[in-house]
Amino acid sequence: MTTTKDDLKTTNQLNKFEEKKVVFSVSHLIEIFPSPLPKFNEHEKEICSEVDLFRMSGHTKLGCQELFLNNFDVVMGESEGKLYKFSLRDFIEWQLKRMNTLTIYHLIGKTEASVENILDSDVEYKKDPEYYPEDWLNVYQSEKYLDKGLSYIERLKKEVPNAFYKVLIDSILKDPYGLLNTDWYESELEGNIDQIRKAYAHWKVPLMVVSTGIFSPYIEKNHSDNLLMEDYNLQRMYIRNYDEGDKL
Repeated sequence: MTTTKDDLKTTNQLNKFEEKKVVFSVSHLIEIFPSPLPKFNEHEKEICSEVDLFRMSGHTKLGCQELFLNNFDVVMGESEGKLYKFSLRDFIEWQLKRMNTLTIYHLIGKTEASVENILDSDVEYKKDPEYYPEDWLNVYQSEKYLDKGLSYIERLKKEVPNAFYKVLIDSILKDPYGLLNTDWYESELEGNIDQIRKAYAHWKVPLMVVSTGIFSPYIEKNHSDNLLMEDYNLQRMYIRNYDEGDKL
């Protein structure tokens, strides 16, 4: 590598690297699964271990996408033989902007992100007496309000993107409900997937699985979709529970 110390003084804008391949190094992978955890993968092969479950969330009926995070407020990335430094917030925002709306809906619920306060509620209520974004975004009322919740998120992304992503990223990273807070990592998946599946099968909301290790997601050159990944060193996997339900 030809990287110098001066190169690493600058935090780079990720969107300037979309025409290059960039390989990152991060510590966390966040997935959202339906409850109960699936028994079979997309090829009808039985999921017998946590390794089989890893990166399966996008192939479930829920279809939520992955979110990569890091333990530090910067993310290192390699491109064309040089090492670059990126802001963790920028790295997260880049992913969120390419994420399907249902995944964002569940991330809002899992982090208590107060996106319902971004718009002026008094003004909105005058236009629509049935304006209740708190209900629309409440996953426990998703059978009734899911479509409204998804539409509301789309509106925020279009009309107030900067405020929307700031609130969501703040909630993803900051306590008390931040996704890096290990206080909420309730159960480790460690050769016990059948027991874990049974322990959370009664939940009415999706399950968040947090994987830790050394992950190398990358941006493919001229590839506009979200991050790809082939290389990783998976170390631990946990069920995250921030008082969403009881474990049997």
